[in-house]
Amino acid sequence: HRAIDDLCGRAVNFSKEYKSVTHAHDVASVLQDGIRTFFGKQLKEPELLAFFTEQQNVPSKVAKVLVSAVISRQAEIKKQLVEHLVNISSSHMTDFDWSLQLTMATSHLSQVRTPLLILTIYTQWLDGSSHEYTFEMTKDDVDKVLTSFAKIAAEVRDA
Repeated sequence: HRAIDDLCGRAVNFSKEYKSVTHAHDVASVLQDGIRTFFGKQLKEPELLAFFTEQQNVPSKVAKVLVSAVISRQAEIKKQLVEHLVNISSSHMTDFDWSLQLTMATSHLSQVRTPLLILTIYTQWLDGSSHEYTFEMTKDDVDKVLTSFAKIAAEVRDA
């Protein structure tokens, strides 16, 4: 429960409380990583138990107690993790709008057809103010952004 308290923002001095355990902070860190994985990947109880026993080599009896503590304090942990994520950024996206414009020009020498994506992102800041950001992107720009998003999604999925 002390590792969960620490995760939820309550100050815990592991080295003072657990003098007989030389690496108490490391143990708590492993437990907290397991808890974050449980919520981040929306695992079930058996998967959390397997994470502790198989990946972290926690004895089965201890792992069952840990899982029980996590399940009993699930709402509190989830609330704290969400608050932590919200505090990472001072703004969030509230809406977006997009349009596609096609520029066409012809001459006897060339024919130009240039698609242009207009993306407007609306954000709201913690103080309640709103901002609007508009981006104009060519097809190549859009392809680069989509490739970057695909890489980000793959890393998040694998984390």
